[in-house]
Amino acid sequence: NERAEQAAGLIYQKLEHGMQILVQQYMDNPIEMWKALQKLHEQDNPAARFNAFDEFFNISKQEDETLQSLVSRVEHALHKIRSTRKDTLTLSQFEEELACMAQVRALPEEFSSFRSALLLLATFDLKTLKEAFMQEQMNRQKRAAEQSIAMKVTTAFPKPSTPSAQNSSTSSRCEFCGMK
Repeated sequence: NERAEQAAGLIYQKLEHGMQILVQQYMDNPIEMWKALQKLHEQDNPAARFNAFDEFFNISKQEDETLQSLVSRVEHALHKIRSTRKDTLTLSQFEEELACMAQVRALPEEFSSFRSALLLLATFDLKTLKEAFMQEQMNRQKRAAEQSIAMKVTTAFPKPSTPSAQNSSTSSRCEFCGMK
C-alpha cells in the first residue's frame, strides 16, 4: 500500500495541473491512474494512427541534430505508432491501413477539409475510402460544371454600364440591341 501511494504521488506530481484533475479520483490506485492517462494519450482509432504515421514519415535529421538524437526521435515516433493499434491487428489489416494512409497523404492541400473529414470516419478501410473518394470527385465535378455555367452566363450577359459612364460618352450603345 505504501509503494502504491508513493507511485500514485509520483505520477501525480509529474503531471501538469490540467492532467492532475483527470486522475484525482484514482489517487489511491496508481494502476488506474496510469490506465486513465494511457486511454487519453494512446487512442486506438484511424485518425490517431494516421497522425502517428504521418509524423513518423515526416521525420528528417535537423541540421544541428546528432544521429543519436535522430534515433531517439524515430524510436519515440515508433512507440506512438505502436500505442495506436490493437494487439489483434493482422498483417493484412495493417497493409490495408497503410494503403489508406498513402491515399490520404497523397491528397494536395486543396483537399485539406476532405482529408480532415476522412479522419473522422469510424471505419478506415479501402472500400469506405474508395467510396468517399468517388463521392468527393463527383461533388467536385458538379461544382466545376456549375461554376462553368455561371461563368458562361456572366460573360454572355455582361453587367450594364453605370449611368455616369453612359452620360460621359455621347455615342453609348446598348450592349444588348446595339441601339444608341
